[in-house]
Amino acid sequence: MKKIIQTLFAGLLALSTTQADTLTRYDTEGATVVGSSSVSDTAGAANMTASDLTMTSANNNKVANRFVAVDWTQATPAAALANGEYMSFTVTPDSGYKLDLDSLDLVFSVQDGNTDWAVYSSADNFTTALASGTDIPTIIYTTANVDLSAPAFDAITAPLEFRVAFGGVNQWVWAGLSTDGNFVGWPKPSAATLHGTVDLAGPGGEDPKHVKVFLMAGQSNMEGHGHAADLTDPSLVDARSTIWYDEASVPAITNGTAATDWGQLEVAGGTFGPEMSFATAIQGSFISNRIAIVKVFKGGTSSAYWAPGAVAGQWGEHVGYLALMDRIDDIEARLNAQVTAGDIDSYEWSGFLWMQGEDDSNGTLKGNAAYINNTTNLFAEVRTKLGTPDLPIVLGRTSFQLDPSVIRPTGVDRSGYTQGDYISDTQLRGPIWYSQQLADIRAAQTAFADTTWVDTDDLPMTDAWHFDGEGQITFGNRLAAPFLNVVAPEIDLTIVSAGIIGWTAKSNWVFDVYWTGDLAEDPFSCIASNLAFPTDIYTDTVHSVESAGFYKVKTHQP
Repeated sequence: MKKIIQTLFAGLLALSTTQADTLTRYDTEGATVVGSSSVSDTAGAANMTASDLTMTSANNNKVANRFVAVDWTQATPAAALANGEYMSFTVTPDSGYKLDLDSLDLVFSVQDGNTDWAVYSSADNFTTALASGTDIPTIIYTTANVDLSAPAFDAITAPLEFRVAFGGVNQWVWAGLSTDGNFVGWPKPSAATLHGTVDLAGPGGEDPKHVKVFLMAGQSNMEGHGHAADLTDPSLVDARSTIWYDEASVPAITNGTAATDWGQLEVAGGTFGPEMSFATAIQGSFISNRIAIVKVFKGGTSSAYWAPGAVAGQWGEHVGYLALMDRIDDIEARLNAQVTAGDIDSYEWSGFLWMQGEDDSNGTLKGNAAYINNTTNLFAEVRTKLGTPDLPIVLGRTSFQLDPSVIRPTGVDRSGYTQGDYISDTQLRGPIWYSQQLADIRAAQTAFADTTWVDTDDLPMTDAWHFDGEGQITFGNRLAAPFLNVVAPEIDLTIVSAGIIGWTAKSNWVFDVYWTGDLAEDPFSCIASNLAFPTDIYTDTVHSVESAGFYKVKTHQP
């Protein structure tokens, strides 16, 4: 009698301390045509790749929206595995990332006859079943939980394959179920769903133990007016799970009020600033380090608000400075506690990013002497507070688009605006004086000693004052550029012999090796990562026997 197995394969791979993300999903409904032998992953999880879900036997050619293997005749799962009768998929973290796994849940329903099943993985070269059992005919679905808490499934940095084999099956249908395991008729989507986390990995696959901390501060263009809908670049979303983030608006900051742990980089309150693209760019170049961003901001504030002072002034002087110093104290207490607990080995303050000057440009000060004094003193105090005399400081130069005599690059003519649109004291100061005030501030911003400034003149605006989402993304990339002012070396890749790849190694760079068997059909997968100078050769013991395939080598900073 022909036996048919309906299967919903739902995997839960997760850190016990972190809510799992969906890493893979394979749906047959609408995704397979007659004769299909594979289903593509639709989850698109960041910082990893997932292979197609494949069947190793012939496929039923009678109907679409099914994933049907025929002629599975082996008596036991072990025999089926040995004879190439199984379902499989592979997950591969990107270079510099790792997977941490906890459990895998399988849900089966058999229509006719008891069926033995077993799950294997490449962690032990498919030698021992991770779990096994027997499913009985029923329309009520039974769940088998596969424990993946063993060390073999922690800190995975290489491709990991799972195989599911069945014994005594001459036809196996991968379709016909709803995704929640309830039988509601055919065809319905069936899925292989993997949940878990992808995180940064140190050179040996462990969590990064060194933290590079970047301090960001300023007024509203540092706070940000970009919206979540503007984050269309997947890389800006991908980086969020690996960045440590802390932000606060002044004056809601006093010493000791910061949370005891880091948050995740996100679009807080529905808007974002330059931190999204800045953090993404920095993380991409320092993947062996943890990146932490600390942002302190207050819109509509002058340089006097941020000027160093022992106590807050009557008109708000020094309030921003005092809050910034309090936040630094809290962050250092948090980092020191992490060092003591062994969560990290060390940390460093790696840069100060500053965006302020719009308020000073609108006439609250005449000339730039006070602005220069306030800002110079702030920069000096930040370096002293952080114990880093040579701390890199990068500031954004106030956009000339604030000048009412210019036409914005986006085509909005502001020449008809009155001075009253920017300051209330229209009787004493006119547009000509205002333009000179803006010019004075801009000139000062390009002349601060031991700092770097970036241009904002061409950034699109959302109103008279603020960069829009596209502008914020570009601004963040420009703030990051001075920290990335190194050019990756050219790689002269050579094939020494079958499966032996060589390249020109360079000091202060590490190399990752990728392989694919088919340039047209299969993505490159990372087979070796973080190969440091003077290593300049790699032997591929897995694929060399095939005497076929394609290699590439990427380089990045450690």
